[in-house]
Amino acid sequence: MDIPTTLVLLVVLLMAGAYIAQPFAGGGDDSGGRRGHSAAALREHARLLAERNKLYATLRDLDFDYQTAKVAETDYVAARKQLVSAGVEILQKLDHQPAAYPSAQDDPIEAAVLAARRGQDTVTTESSSRNVKATRKKNR
Repeated sequence: MDIPTTLVLLVVLLMAGAYIAQPFAGGGDDSGGRRGHSAAALREHARLLAERNKLYATLRDLDFDYQTAKVAETDYVAARKQLVSAGVEILQKLDHQPAAYPSAQDDPIEAAVLAARRGQDTVTTESSSRNVKATRKKNR
């Protein structure tokens, strides 16, 4: 190999190494995500969502079993009460976590949905130096 080819290869390898090492050299601010959320917080959020979905499925199955007379009414009431209270705890934990996703001010689609829910005809938001205008059809 000649010297220019070796230098180009060395520069490419250094750039690739710097790109790969970038997440590990974050400065110790414990922010794993782009929005400043740590990896542990995102894992906890995902765990709670999975647990919530599992409870929903269990409730659905319990209701189906009760409707098909596979579960006695006393057992059904007790099990449903226990599952609902566990679900409430999980939903409260999810509500007390910081938002893992951008707020309506940051996301033009969410701003349009909020405007539609409030009954506004149009909403204009500033997002990444461009105006996004969403309109709601009046004749539904």
